[in-house]
Amino acid sequence: MDSVHFILILIIIFVLLFNLYLYYDNNYININSNTITLYEGYDEMQQNGLKWWYFGNINGDGYCEDNENWNYGVKNWIDWAQKNQVTYKGITDNISNLENITNSYVIGDIKKPDYRFSILIQGYLKPNVSGFWEFFTNSDDCSYIWVDIPFGSLSLSNVTLDNGGKHGMQSRYSKKYLYNGESYPITIIFGEQGGGFEMNVLIKPPGGDWKSTGNGLFLTSKPLPESTTINASGQTTGQPHGKK
Repeated sequence: MDSVHFILILIIIFVLLFNLYLYYDNNYININSNTITLYEGYDEMQQNGLKWWYFGNINGDGYCEDNENWNYGVKNWIDWAQKNQVTYKGITDNISNLENITNSYVIGDIKKPDYRFSILIQGYLKPNVSGFWEFFTNSDDCSYIWVDIPFGSLSLSNVTLDNGGKHGMQSRYSKKYLYNGESYPITIIFGEQGGGFEMNVLIKPPGGDWKSTGNGLFLTSKPLPESTTINASGQTTGQPHGKK
């Protein structure tokens, strides 16, 4: 085998390994990686769906509400989780239950990887009609939803839907006025303290039916406005459109 063929084979092996890494990273990250990355701005790489992260039972700290920083804002809890928890992650367009949210990593009342764990779900909701959108969770234990609250400003004082506490399956409902075509940050948190576990999430557009799938409503990052472009250095130009 001459040197040219040898180099070509090495290049092919590198490409195959790199693509395998990308596939693995987009589904379940390495168990030793705790990175949470959510771009809070315009991003040409946005996908349909919401990002999710799983925090397991490390040193008995897997349940979000037991974190000492919980009442001081969810950002503090996220910072804590990044430093202390084993993390799995993925992307989902179906928020109907834990199995669909986590791509079957967690299955309510059947498959619990850890006795105490929490799941963070974030992305953007882009309504296709203006009006009061309704939000619903049914969970065991806690569940929370924030809509139109920046990811770095989440707290229990500005939560959109509060189904917190340690309890069996319990339902809560809320609503918020949203504008057609706008992109709103949305955060959902689930926590399991022990015993039974499940979370069901539904959203309802004005005059519509309850649904659990995005079908284009969920985005992993904020989409570019029509008047905005990305230049060669990666910076954005132009201004976002105002509310309709």
